[in-house]
Amino acid sequence: MTPVPAYPKLDMVGQVFDSWTVLSFDRYSGTSPMWLCRCVCREIQSLKRFDLLRSAYKSCGCLDIRKGWIIDGIGHIPLTQEKVATVEPYRVEELQQWNWCAVLLRKKYYAYRYASANGERYNIPMARQILGLDRADERVGHHISGNTLDNRDKNLLAITNYQNLAACPAHCDSQTGVKGVYPIKIKGVPTGRFQIKIMYRGVTYDLGTCDTVEEGREIYNAAAFKFHGEIVQLA
Repeated sequence: MTPVPAYPKLDMVGQVFDSWTVLSFDRYSGTSPMWLCRCVCREIQSLKRFDLLRSAYKSCGCLDIRKGWIIDGIGHIPLTQEKVATVEPYRVEELQQWNWCAVLLRKKYYAYRYASANGERYNIPMARQILGLDRADERVGHHISGNTLDNRDKNLLAITNYQNLAACPAHCDSQTGVKGVYPIKIKGVPTGRFQIKIMYRGVTYDLGTCDTVEEGREIYNAAAFKFHGEIVQLA
């Protein structure tokens, strides 16, 4: 019989799987390595690597029975799909009165709840709830860090839709990887030069051409600060 090694070859310490953070190697169950893991609610359990990888246990069960909790000065609100939003601790009591959903938009999860008025059903993002934006307010809730499940006060800002678009990074299919900088082509063949454009309030402005992507980045960033201020996502 082949002896089981004392420790697994693959070190998983520090990795995060759903609600679990791997703390240390525990033992072998047969030939399967077991890892001590801490749930977001601080419950510690020993789990198999295979179960972690396939999300067999997304939490210790706390997300099904708890409405909110505070750990180390940070509030947590459970969502559907085994997701958790972080909030300021003083907001937990208010927010846990509703059932919150995790909604996937543009490859990121957002926290929403549903409400109704005059027979109409609509959704309320947790960010808007926290910022106090009513339905008539045209501003949106912006997550400064880019983490859309971090709804702590310091990570939220009420901005216009134009500012929100400006705060978005370069599109995933950008040919230069730099926002607002596009390769100039002749009959589909790159010329080695680049054109810089920026949009402000629905109008696209031509900022000229340049020889390098880095030069285009500097031109775009200067214009972005002029139009949008500090909220802009740098190219």
